[in-house]
Amino acid sequence: MTEPCPGACNTTWRTIPAADPDRPPPVPGEPVWCPRDQARIRRQFGELDILGALRTFTGDGHREQAASPGRGNGHPPSPSPAMDDVDELTRWAFSWKDAYLDLHPSWKAAQTYAGNLAEARTETIAWLSERIDGLLEAPFAADFGREVTWWHRSLTTATKAGTGRHRKLAPCPWCGLRTLYETDGDDYLACCNPGPPACRARLTKDEYAGWAKQAARTVQPA
Repeated sequence: MTEPCPGACNTTWRTIPAADPDRPPPVPGEPVWCPRDQARIRRQFGELDILGALRTFTGDGHREQAASPGRGNGHPPSPSPAMDDVDELTRWAFSWKDAYLDLHPSWKAAQTYAGNLAEARTETIAWLSERIDGLLEAPFAADFGREVTWWHRSLTTATKAGTGRHRKLAPCPWCGLRTLYETDGDDYLACCNPGPPACRARLTKDEYAGWAKQAARTVQPA
């Protein structure tokens, strides 16, 4: 049986109790992610190398907050968080290449040291991009897709790529506050109400469009 897609397309399905008659059917994965999320992940992954280069270019040596997790380890902050982020992005790409090669052991003997033809990050992301269909069908496809999205969002924010985050006019359908934002590169909207309790509502763009129309009708005079 096909499992539901792990993407934001199933946010409503996950949040509504199973016994609720208004619960929509889940969007199925094909085989893991739905076609729309597959397209998004492919696009986001293809942009990671450029975002890595932008992170290097925009890093000025100041102690700005780094994009990567795991920095709160008690060690002094790095004088170059930007370079730390790019190094971690490169190691992250290496780790997924190793994971994919583990599924194809016969390929390992033909592998050469990354960095002979281009920068190691560029080579590795290019190698993975050519095999993205296999990555999105692998046993680890859900984790891979989530991490691609995390890196894309983090680097887009750190480099201020695009125009950033846009607040929407309609209030959040869950908490009622005007704290719904759309972030460039994402296919969903997220509520940023910090609470307490924090609202973690997420809507796809189609869900928001329907909700915005409904909200507009409720405020119109009879």
